Amino acid sequence: MNSIRSKLFFLIASVITMIMFFMVAFNEVYFEKYFLKIKKNQLFYLANEIKDPRSLIDLSAIEEKNNIKIYIINERYLKDVDVSLSEEEIKTLFENPKNFVFRLNDTSFSLDKELTIITPYNKNQLLIISTPFSSVKEPVNIITSFHLKIVLTALVLGYVLSIILSRIITASIIDMGETAKRVAKLDFSQEFKSYSKDEIGVLGENLNIMSAQLKDSIDKLHEDIEKERKIDKMRKEFISSVSHELKTPIAIINNYCEGLKEGIASDRETAEFYLDVIMEETENMNKLVQSLLFLSRAERGFITFNSEKFNIEEIILNEVKRAENLNMGNKKITLDIKEKYLYGDKEQLSAVVKNLIENSFKYVEPDGEIIIKVENRRFSVGNTSNISEKEIENVWLPFYRTDKARDRKLGTGLGLAIVKEILKTHKLNFGAYKEDDKIIFWFEGGEE
Repeated sequence: MNSIRSKLFFLIASVITMIMFFMVAFNEVYFEKYFLKIKKNQLFYLANEIKDPRSLIDLSAIEEKNNIKIYIINERYLKDVDVSLSEEEIKTLFENPKNFVFRLNDTSFSLDKELTIITPYNKNQLLIISTPFSSVKEPVNIITSFHLKIVLTALVLGYVLSIILSRIITASIIDMGETAKRVAKLDFSQEFKSYSKDEIGVLGENLNIMSAQLKDSIDKLHEDIEKERKIDKMRKEFISSVSHELKTPIAIINNYCEGLKEGIASDRETAEFYLDVIMEETENMNKLVQSLLFLSRAERGFITFNSEKFNIEEIILNEVKRAENLNMGNKKITLDIKEKYLYGDKEQLSAVVKNLIENSFKYVEPDGEIIIKVENRRFSVGNTSNISEKEIENVWLPFYRTDKARDRKLGTGLGLAIVKEILKTHKLNFGAYKEDDKIIFWFEGGEE
């Protein structure tokens, strides 16, 4: 009897059995006494009514209606009606007209018994009312027999009903248990289905809520673990990239210094060439370190900005002119500047604009086109490129280059990462997307 269904069936069946048992016991032990008490009260009421001098009563009619016998006799004739009273009882009765005596006697002419009430009628006569006891006994036997049949039927129906109820009640509990087992095994494929709004239904709904929250927590944990793995991978790649970016200039500086030390530069012109290379590589390392420091501060939220209205057209024209002077190839350049001013930190957003324009000149396809637009507070620059859609989401990562040869002349690979952090600090919308054969970078300037 370990299951709830068995316990519930046993409980319901026990309650039904106890109720039926007490019903039978009451009929057998107390019902006859209870019925006899009611009959005595009826005889007592009739006796008082007959004794009332104000009432006009037809004794024959009362006898016929109530199946009783009424005698008004002198005490000397008590034996004639099969009633025996002691002298002491007779004396007591006549002392108070309200006194009465009940007798349950055998009759001399029948096997039945009679219930008799004896009370004073006047100073010399007694009122005696008798009713056959069979009129009391027989209904009790009939009712008891009838109740026994009801009890047996009720027991059978009760047991069947208890089985049905136990299955109905425990079905939801069993389903809930199965759902809990699946949740314990981290299987969230099936929810508990509740068709009621009672306590079991509420408990089932809470189980579903707990299951959903647990699933969300586990999913978030998996996401966090995956993010941590990606961050760890990016960290390793970042260290590898920094090491690579520093290793090359350090090697060049080291080799040129050794050359100068060993007197390879035989004349002043050669020596100045060596020194110029050393200074150039030193400057490259300094730029790399400064970019890394800026990027680190930006990611930790340590950079600040002063918003102001600035002339973006001037910055664009200067950067395009500078790129053309650097002989970055013959490109078709289209300028569509419909708005001259934006709002934000001039120095930082200028760095963003310069980086994006410089990148478009660096990475545009040979004989390609560069398009620069400013309108509705939105700056965009696009250039012909064979970059794929999958690569676009990676261009914001530090040290990411679309060229696998890692040409150092194209930069350190930190430019777009810095652009991203500056725009995030300004809380501006920005992004990159592919349109036909061009890659478009854009951001929207702030409002005053």
